[in-house]
Amino acid sequence: MAARAKPSEDVVRSYLESILNPTFVSPEIEKLEEQLREETDVIQIAVLKQALIDEREGTSLEDAFVEHAKAWADSTNVGAKALNEMGVEPGVLSRAGFDVRELESKRGPSKSTERAAPRTRVTSEDVERSIRAHAAGTMLSVSELVEKTGASNATVTKTLKGLIGDAVKEPIDDPDHSGRGRAAKLYERI
Repeated sequence: MAARAKPSEDVVRSYLESILNPTFVSPEIEKLEEQLREETDVIQIAVLKQALIDEREGTSLEDAFVEHAKAWADSTNVGAKALNEMGVEPGVLSRAGFDVRELESKRGPSKSTERAAPRTRVTSEDVERSIRAHAAGTMLSVSELVEKTGASNATVTKTLKGLIGDAVKEPIDDPDHSGRGRAAKLYERI
């Protein structure tokens, strides 16, 4: 059992890093990118590209988190509330086997007795289509793409970074920004 604890911890660490740091690149992505650079067989290239897409969308990372998080949390006495406060969605926690009723009750009374429809997963391909639909010269921000597509901040950020040089230019700080906080990064559609 002790041999399984370390991989579980690594999975949880990578998933939390991906949530907390949109520029985080998992060791799995780095490994796949290295393999892709060295691969010459077209079939293997296609397989590696799909694995890389899955990793960048976070589906593989999220699925691994769902598989390992509960056992890791039980062994370290970390609860759903702590993970939720770090940004893990209640739906992901529920899939991982956590009791999320406590999280729902702490939010106060619901505005409706109806259950919300389950949120559909927005993929990086969906985000890419949205980006490519914009005319050349359009300035795009992560927040407006999140609002428009319904994708997560991490999915939009990873997709934009993957399209630099192909569909968008390197980001610049919003020249119209004034006031507190950092300026939003703008990506120009090319």
